[in-house]
Amino acid sequence: MSLELKRSDYFWTDLCNQVDWYRDRGSPQAAQRFVDAVEATLDQLREMPELGRVRFADWPELAGMYSRRVQRPFQRLLIFYRFDGHRLFAERLIHGRRDLPRRLLEPPASERTGS
Repeated sequence: MSLELKRSDYFWTDLCNQVDWYRDRGSPQAAQRFVDAVEATLDQLREMPELGRVRFADWPELAGMYSRRVQRPFQRLLIFYRFDGHRLFAERLIHGRRDLPRRLLEPPASERTGS
């Protein structure tokens, strides 16, 4: 059984920022490959949400958060999500080398981050 997918506003903003970055610094084709990789990763998580890694045990505000790398060649970006028995909540899409707990707790930046 596949979980229903819900994407947060922050997730959409993160995704759009990355797509803009790939389009502007790469090509429209690179941006599309990135979107395809994100969607394939989300589809995989909808089927098997336990594939991700539990994160941030010491951060009560982030309790229950998991992460999973986007499929290659975009594996530097992480999808942060939660799930229950019915839904997968995609919350953020952030480069893995960022100050993750802090970045997860603040709104997405308007700058384009790249990978």
